[in-house]
Parts: sequence; C-alpha cells; structure tokens
Amino acid sequence: MPEALDAIFVKQYVRMEDKKEGEKILSKIVDQMVDSLLNVTWMTQETRDTSIKKIKESVYKIGFPDFMVNDTYLDSLYSLVNISNDDYFGNVINLNKVSRRRMNNLIKNMGSRSAWSYHVYDPQVEYINVWQELIATAAILQSPLFDYEGPDYYNFGAIGTLLARNLIHAVDEYGGSYKLDGSNLGLWWDEDTTSRYLNVQQCAVDAQRNERAGPYVISGKTYWINISSSAESNAAEMLADASGLRMSYKAYKLVEKEKGREILPAGIHKYTADQLFFVAYAQVYCQSAPDVVLLAQHLLDKYPLKNKINLAMSHVPEFHSAFKCQAGQRMHVNTPCTLF
Repeated sequence: MPEALDAIFVKQYVRMEDKKEGEKILSKIVDQMVDSLLNVTWMTQETRDTSIKKIKESVYKIGFPDFMVNDTYLDSLYSLVNISNDDYFGNVINLNKVSRRRMNNLIKNMGSRSAWSYHVYDPQVEYINVWQELIATAAILQSPLFDYEGPDYYNFGAIGTLLARNLIHAVDEYGGSYKLDGSNLGLWWDEDTTSRYLNVQQCAVDAQRNERAGPYVISGKTYWINISSSAESNAAEMLADASGLRMSYKAYKLVEKEKGREILPAGIHKYTADQLFFVAYAQVYCQSAPDVVLLAQHLLDKYPLKNKINLAMSHVPEFHSAFKCQAGQRMHVNTPCTLF
C-alpha cells in the first residue's frame, strides 16, 4: 500500500505551484510537438496524421494524481487495514488481504488509464507506449531540473527537454513499433515512412562513426573506447536528444515572445538567455564519476552522457546560433541529424 508514502512526500516536498507550472510547460511541449509533426518531411501524410492523433489522445500525468491531497480518499484506502502491536503474523495476513483486494481491483479496471505506474517520489520521466501516456513524477519537479519560480530558459532547458525527448518516443521508431491500441508490438508506420526513416537513422549512425570515449586511466593504464559499434542501436536516442532539444527550445522561444525577454540574474551577464537554455540542458546530464565507472558504462553499452550533451547539441542549429559556432568547428556539424 504505497499511497500513504506517496502522499507524505507530496505534502512535505511538493508545492501545488510545481504541478501547475509543470503542466504549463508540458502543454507548450505538446503544442510544439504537433506543430513539428505538421512539417516533418520523412513521414507520409497518413503516418503524420496518425502521429498527431496519438499525441493529442495520449494521457499526460505530471507531478502527482489529485487523490494524493485528498485525505478522505486516502483514509478509505486504509480503512480495512488493522494493525496490532502484539500480533506480527496477523498484521502480515491483514496487509496481504488488503493488497490482494487492491490487485483484484486493478485487474477489474485494466482499461483505466488513471493509474500511475511510478511512485511520485521516484524521479522518472517516461513515455509508456503500451498505455500511450507520458508520466513525469513529482520528484523530477525540483532543483536542479525545475523551479516554478525560476526563469523559463532554465525550466525549458532542463525539464522541458526531458519531457520533449520522451514524448518523441511516442512517434519515433520506438513508438512506431507499438500498435496504436497498445495491445502488442506491431508497426503502424506505412512502408514509405519506414523507408524514408532509414535515411534519417543513417545520418545519426554516421554521426557516431568517429566517436570515441575516454581517455580512462585505470591502474596506470589508459583506455579509449570506440563507440561506433553501438551507433545503430543508439541512433534513436541521439535523434530523440537532438530533436527534443530543438522542440523544447522552440517552445521556450514562443513563451519568450508571449511574456517578453527575461531579465538575467546579476553575475551571469556574459551569457544570453538562449545560451543559458543550453547550459541548463547540459546540467541535466552532468556527472562526476571515477574512470572505472565511466568505462564500465561503455562496456555495458550504455549511451554515453557526454554524447547526450556535446553530440546532441552539435546537431542543433539553434545552439550554433546561440554560441556563434562556426562551420568546421567540432560543435557545428554541417548536416544536422534531427527528426524535426
């Protein structure tokens, strides 16, 4: 019965303003996603229309479910729980009965899309294709990823890009491999879209051909890892990162147009708001780890966080403009690889 712990977390660490501001950001991301799909060239009209329909009909869950702040409802969930100070075995039996009743209710309501698959104190952002829903838990709506009183370039650069890149998985090669009713694996892209996508995918594969990770110094020895062997399996992630970054940036610029340019805090005037958007994005994946851990991540075929920053941004024209990266420089590729 995890609802009580979820509710305690919400009441002690989450502000209602966090949820409301998160919903506003997500709404802007969804709108930008639809606009991006309207202009995508590698999808046929039929696949494009289906993608837009899927985005519009998806369920969006951010922060926490409303019942988390409803004490009456929460009390009803635990009304049948009887705990005794001197009967441990009996307590286990009673809790098992309540848990079984709860699971039976879930089975009876398998068609319901209101259930949350994660605890709200578990920091998660994910698009779940089986249920066609995007979920962002309350734990993700906090510093250093989000602050409802923070500037828009900060929130859209951090949490906005996380929402955008995961929403892309609703319609990319991951989302395209699930039937629209969520019942089973089954491609819903048409043949022309699948064929055109191969060119987009190949662009992402080629972009990783010369990528190396390292140097990692372990026990006095230096190691370099060639990650090109994983280029094809990582192509979808690279495309989602770069495309999600662009999508969130465009959403941010629309908000800036509506609200006006933000006043920068004292002490960081050497950067522009646009540059700080990308700094906020980079901070999402910033990590400090010993070389042995980083090497192990590569050997386990985990997509390098360095690539989620440098490689993704090098394929975003808006990043080139913000930092005045010139053609031929490492952070400015001549042929960007993005979905939109």
